[in-house]
Amino acid sequence: MAVLAAPAAAERRIALVIGNATYLHQSKLPNPARDAKSVAEKLEQLGFSTVWLEQDLNRDELRRKLIDFGDEAASADWALLYYAGHGIEIGGTNYLIPVDAELKRDKLVRIEAVPLSEVMEAVESAKQLRLVILDACRNNPFIPGMMRSGDVSRAAGRGLARVEPNKGTLVAYAARDGQLAADGSGDNSPYVSALLKHMGTPGLEISLMFRRVRDAVLEETGGGQEPFTYGSLPGVEYYFNPGQGEAPEPAAHSAAPDRDEIVWAGIVNSQERQDFAFYLRQFPDGKYAAEAKARLDTLPDTAQSGPVADPKDATLVTDSTLIKEMQERLFELNYEPGQADGRLGSLTVQAVRDLQTDINLPSDGLLTLGLVKRLRAAGSLKPWGAILYAPATGGWGMAWGEETRSQAIAAARKSCGGLCDKELTFFKGWCGAFAHAPDGWALSSRDGIKQAQEQALARCRAQSSRCKLHASVCADGSDQFVSAE
Repeated sequence: MAVLAAPAAAERRIALVIGNATYLHQSKLPNPARDAKSVAEKLEQLGFSTVWLEQDLNRDELRRKLIDFGDEAASADWALLYYAGHGIEIGGTNYLIPVDAELKRDKLVRIEAVPLSEVMEAVESAKQLRLVILDACRNNPFIPGMMRSGDVSRAAGRGLARVEPNKGTLVAYAARDGQLAADGSGDNSPYVSALLKHMGTPGLEISLMFRRVRDAVLEETGGGQEPFTYGSLPGVEYYFNPGQGEAPEPAAHSAAPDRDEIVWAGIVNSQERQDFAFYLRQFPDGKYAAEAKARLDTLPDTAQSGPVADPKDATLVTDSTLIKEMQERLFELNYEPGQADGRLGSLTVQAVRDLQTDINLPSDGLLTLGLVKRLRAAGSLKPWGAILYAPATGGWGMAWGEETRSQAIAAARKSCGGLCDKELTFFKGWCGAFAHAPDGWALSSRDGIKQAQEQALARCRAQSSRCKLHASVCADGSDQFVSAE
């Protein structure tokens, strides 16, 4: 064990950093040891009071460290736990895999692995911020040789399942639920490389910091890996580095390739100059820069008096029917609010925060009547395309030229069937591709058919050398391809 100490600060911030790389019954992972060491050193530099760095923990050691850390968290303001290594989802429950696990049978997971719930319990007593960061969504070598009980409730999923943490807790995945994370070929994984780059940015609030990380990983992996954050924080801003220092990098430098389209759709019908000025700051050479400049020339200057706000705009939305409508509208703008069920769950709150950041509003996650107006006035991202796949049955479906994202998914599902749980959607000038082999598959979208095809093949061949391109198409229906095999 290594303990990295930093000078005491006004707040007591502590962290437990774990890197599991040397598995006794599987091949060694190349990056978790380096990733964990790099994260621990970064947290020390950022003034954390104490950072415990642990490597290659077996089951008993992992559980003991979590208990000890939980005891320390009770007297801390911040408690951060970072884990790099293998993880697994069985029947909707997530587990971290210790280095001594064999996992020969699915029923042994509860005995040999450590559930994510124990990890979240370890941070829950911290007074202010509780943060769990998991770089554990790698391609799992335990699954192929695991004996299954036949109970569908124990089915092993791809990557990790989404979580619903308690209020005041954030859980950050290196890859969103059901997706795999790349281990990377450099000194650190793509996720940790982005985390190290943005974590110390002066004056960068933590919610926006994770969005910068997400966009950087999306760009680095060609859209193949999307980090995701679950949970919500109270109306308080948190900073790893609260200092002013140099101004943060413009969002355009780290924006995902399709962010330009999404931001424009959110403001296209606005009558506020500030919206178009914000767009130009983010995307000075964007697709709609000329139109944004033209709108600035025609809209009245309200800089002196400010726009007249309707007092009702600040009213919080509680009606389930209206919440459901907003969930559907967020989904059509390429956000991920979760199921449209009329409830303000953590995924919906995160989607609202993402939208607010994109259109230059305070990122508080509150769904107000003013935001409802903005969503109803938003433009469209059509045409939409989709490719769906069912690993359990081998079924798949493809659609293009649809008016909405939901319609594209529904059209593709007609060919795929109800079991198609892996979905890829793309819009406007973007294209999608599906690569497949008996022991591997990948779905990828890029801003060009060749790029989408190459990305899908690269991701698939990381699992199997037998992968071939199975199908591809652009959202407008151009460049259609379906393998004859």
